[in-house]
Amino acid sequence: MSAVLRLVGVEIAKVRSTRMWIGLLLGAVGLAALGAIATLAIAGTPDGLEAGLTPIETVEDVRDFVTTGSIAGVFALVLGATAMTTEHRHRTLSGTFLAAPKRWPVVVAKVIGYGVAGFAFGVVGGLIPLVAVAVKFAVGGEVVPFGASVVVAVLAVGAGAAFSAAMGAAAGAALRSQLIAIIGVLGWTLVVESLVGAILPATVKWFPFSGLATSLTQTGTDLLSPGAAGLVMVLYLAIALGAGLAVTMARDVE
Repeated sequence: MSAVLRLVGVEIAKVRSTRMWIGLLLGAVGLAALGAIATLAIAGTPDGLEAGLTPIETVEDVRDFVTTGSIAGVFALVLGATAMTTEHRHRTLSGTFLAAPKRWPVVVAKVIGYGVAGFAFGVVGGLIPLVAVAVKFAVGGEVVPFGASVVVAVLAVGAGAAFSAAMGAAAGAALRSQLIAIIGVLGWTLVVESLVGAILPATVKWFPFSGLATSLTQTGTDLLSPGAAGLVMVLYLAIALGAGLAVTMARDVE
């Protein structure tokens, strides 16, 4: 266990030493900010009301608004997909395995380390809408409604992004190719889940990203409870990690 924890620290240091996380984080911040500003601009207007965007007036409204920062999870997913594939791409994995001859702790550490990075992405993503609505209230001379549920919502967005990043890392370990891994995870979450969900809405709650991760930040009769969603997410991650470990243990390293 100590070896895994040591490797987790190494993986987090690797993330910080590259520029990719900066670009992805900026993309997450930009898109979350754009969405927040656009939503605030039309919320409560006739067009906004027609689209179901009511004015933000209560703590519950702020809590729900914070969850729009969940878009950061998509960027965390891409970041996770580069965890192992970057080493294959630059042929540095052999050196990594020489430093840690047992392969499984390396894969587990990458999944955990990138999950931590994904959590940071999600927290930042959740804070962007909160900052935007706080500025709006401040301009009007008011104090933004705030409560413990808002903090929980920010942390829930972080948890969803952590899951996305960890799943991306596990998928990258199984797929090996960076291009295929990134296209694969994005294609799944943006295309497959959307299309199947449109055809079979009842299946959405079982999807890892549009269903389970959403269940952490939203409630509804069509979604699992946060607790049940969390258990299924652990199961999905275990399966993905098992696939990544099986492939990594079986393949030769260039």
